[in-house]
Amino acid sequence: MKKVTRKMALWISLLLAVATIPALSSSASALPESVEIRLITPQLDDRNTWFDNEFVNQQWVTNGWFAEGFTFRQGWAPAGSTIHFTYLVTDGDTHEPLANTNVKLRVNKGYSLANSIVTVNGQGPTDGVDKAPLDQLQVNALTDSFGFVTFTMVSLDTPDMCGEPKPVAWTERGAESDFDCNVSLYTQIYPEVLGQLIDIADMTEIHFYKELEAPSYNTSTSTIRVATPVFEKDTSILRTDLEEEFSVTHDWYPDGLHFYQKYAPASRKINLTYNVVDDNGDSVANQEVSVAVGKANSNSTAKVTNGTNATDLSAANDQDQAVWTGTTDAFGNVLFKVRSADLTGQAKPATWTDTFLTSDTGAVFSQLYPNIAGYYVVVADMVEFHYYTDPTAAKTAIKVTPLKGKISVKISNPHGKSVKITIDGKKVTKKPGASKTSITYTFKAKKGKHKVVVICNSVKKTVQAKVK
Repeated sequence: MKKVTRKMALWISLLLAVATIPALSSSASALPESVEIRLITPQLDDRNTWFDNEFVNQQWVTNGWFAEGFTFRQGWAPAGSTIHFTYLVTDGDTHEPLANTNVKLRVNKGYSLANSIVTVNGQGPTDGVDKAPLDQLQVNALTDSFGFVTFTMVSLDTPDMCGEPKPVAWTERGAESDFDCNVSLYTQIYPEVLGQLIDIADMTEIHFYKELEAPSYNTSTSTIRVATPVFEKDTSILRTDLEEEFSVTHDWYPDGLHFYQKYAPASRKINLTYNVVDDNGDSVANQEVSVAVGKANSNSTAKVTNGTNATDLSAANDQDQAVWTGTTDAFGNVLFKVRSADLTGQAKPATWTDTFLTSDTGAVFSQLYPNIAGYYVVVADMVEFHYYTDPTAAKTAIKVTPLKGKISVKISNPHGKSVKITIDGKKVTKKPGASKTSITYTFKAKKGKHKVVVICNSVKKTVQAKVK
């Protein structure tokens, strides 16, 4: 069989990929004068990255290329791996999270000489050829309810084609740009909201190395901790009383259980990320993780979905309302997108640490708990999101307009949800970009009456459209 070359792989992926660049949706008037964008996952620090503040950060800021507070780190990941890059976006002055804000990720940034072939959030791929000042790829995405935004990168360079030698230490600096992808292979990314001269942001460079054998892990114990959102004492509650009841008084869960409760706005999404490590503290890559949603015996009342599998509120109380699965990335992080399918919730609390209601007192909540197979003991974080009605949340609206020889369907505030359109029994599903605040679809139609049914974000509209 003829060997697939790196160039052939690129062209194959180009044929398979449908590249779209969503329009920006955050209005300039709604944004603060300063925005801070910090990398949360992967968890890069002085233990696993090359970092030279004086040489890179201060020099690049002094030269006027980036704003004060800019950072640069270079890390490592296996060629062919997946990485979830999650950022926290806040007001640079007040440090308040910026929800529903468009973030642009610049991939294989101009002047970086990055040569990797990657996709991000299904867009791309890059071609590995620097086109300064242009970036090889730009991807837009909206922050969630708590100001987090995730970009999932997939390396299309596999070890049999490309990759640097595996470093002896993760703090080694990767090879500088080289035409040979077996000598130097990397991606450089930078997130933006207002622009690189204004944003206080983290630039990341990942060098891809050859991992010829799958790593092994100590399977006696694994620990699954929440990476995003952040559960802080002034924005959530750590239920130590329930931790003791669940894992000490009773042996329902292993010792080390954490149980968090947090308020969230209804009808919006949350990027829930877990980090998995083994008994040696090593990040566990390529591990399937399941999460029980509306967990058995929790009395959960909120309807949530990951886009394909919604909770079943009619399930017996001793059954999970839904079970979702995901796979950890190269750094042991697994992402679950939790979207509230309820348009309304309970009353908005006065403070984020107000006493949480129960199912008997009107709470609208969902309890989630992760697990993995193959480990003798799994210590994990249990989380419970309590949803409130957000009067400022933009609601999804549907308008169907019959025109001459066609039917127009306009969706306002789809929130990135799928749009199901049925015209005279013929069904079609559309997927608007995450940053779209309004989108219109047009369909050819013969003269006469047509039954049109449109469903988006739990909103359903049925009309008889009379086409002229």
